[in-house]
Amino acid sequence: MEALLNDFGNRDGFDSDAARQALNEALEGVDTTDGIPREVLAEMMCAGLGCTGTNPEDQIEELYGLGITVGTRPHDGTQSDMVDAFDPDGSATNGHLVAFFSRVEEILGGNGGNGGNGGNGGNGNVNTTPPTLSLTGPSSDVAEDSGIASFTVSLSHRTTQPVTVTVETVDGTARAGSDYNRIYGRVTIPANSLGVYVTPTVIDDARDEPDETFSLRISNPSGATLGSPTEATATIVDNDIPTNPTAPSNLELTCTASGGAFTLTATWDPPTQPPSATGYQTIFGDRAYSWDTSGWQSSPTLQYGETNTGARVSAPSAGDYWVFVTPFRLGGGQEGKAHTQCLPSVSLDATTFTVGESASVAISATLDMAPAGTASVRFSTTGAIDGAGSCSAGADYYVSGTEFRFTNTTSASVTLTACDDTDPDDETVTLVLTTTGINGLELGSPTTAVVTINDDDTAHTGDSWGL
Repeated sequence: MEALLNDFGNRDGFDSDAARQALNEALEGVDTTDGIPREVLAEMMCAGLGCTGTNPEDQIEELYGLGITVGTRPHDGTQSDMVDAFDPDGSATNGHLVAFFSRVEEILGGNGGNGGNGGNGGNGNVNTTPPTLSLTGPSSDVAEDSGIASFTVSLSHRTTQPVTVTVETVDGTARAGSDYNRIYGRVTIPANSLGVYVTPTVIDDARDEPDETFSLRISNPSGATLGSPTEATATIVDNDIPTNPTAPSNLELTCTASGGAFTLTATWDPPTQPPSATGYQTIFGDRAYSWDTSGWQSSPTLQYGETNTGARVSAPSAGDYWVFVTPFRLGGGQEGKAHTQCLPSVSLDATTFTVGESASVAISATLDMAPAGTASVRFSTTGAIDGAGSCSAGADYYVSGTEFRFTNTTSASVTLTACDDTDPDDETVTLVLTTTGINGLELGSPTTAVVTINDDDTAHTGDSWGL
């Protein structure tokens, strides 16, 4: 035992003086006729290594975790089956290698202990090889809004000394500073640990872009050697909707309004083969890769090969809508996505009106559904002379405003007022709804109305002038 302590005395990580003192104190009153009990050996080794356990059982368990078996540990790993019997070659009689003699070098370094249970020296099964480092990337693709990409730097086995290594991110199609935050520096794997996580931050930008990749690389280790692999890749999955979407040629999405409700219909046109089901993913808002079925009546399945019936779902309100066919459900088929808008349709209530001079007439427009908030449509007028807000000199009429405006309602109107002029002829005004400046609506039918202004002046003849 003294030879063992002397041998470890000049090794980093082992305090032989503390171990010797602990051994002497632990042996007081102990009968060593049949050998030193493993509890005493555990107390000695823990004093030298600085274990945290205070009772023998905890110390034995802690040492085993460090690769040192005090006595021996059987194959089934149970504490109660530990034995103290050894063969002359230093192995346990149950066939388990005695880690107290064979693995302590792996923990402390050096060329072999010269103490054995029976006093036999040598380096036996000592592992003097430094641990090797390897790197693994994220277990799955990283969503752009997930926050981090997690890489793992691992050691092949524990060591009592800290291990340091340089880590550096490397651009792929993803760029540091715009798609993720660059990392460069040294990381430390603490003593008696098997690895650390390195977590570059992923940037959630607003750009629509393909999925992108970047890598992490390890180099220049201290306290270990490089194994394989030394570089790992992360894939960032984009989550942004294209600003100007283009639907694939074989996937169509349309929206129709009827009975105060919108209906979205998705179809394959032409049919896509092979015939296999895929999820019908309906997205609205500004996130292209998340499920959101709140407010929907159903979530049907869109089958490949459907052209006429397709899959239908009721839209909860006006707005932009998408249909996505996600790759993981296609079974090798292509990804599909299409975009459309569900907008209330606006039309005029009537197409002909008659009004006398100095009188007014209301012209109304109606939506087939109430908008979410405020929507509007402009109109233009031609024909008679517009007084632009009043019956100014020479004016035939004026209109109250330049647009129909709807705020959480389906009806709006403007007023046309006919001016009392001296012209004896009737006039006509044509009002037309326009797409210029239309907001949150689409044009229905009809969009044109004609207003006839009946003149109230008497035409002058020759006799009336005394000619």
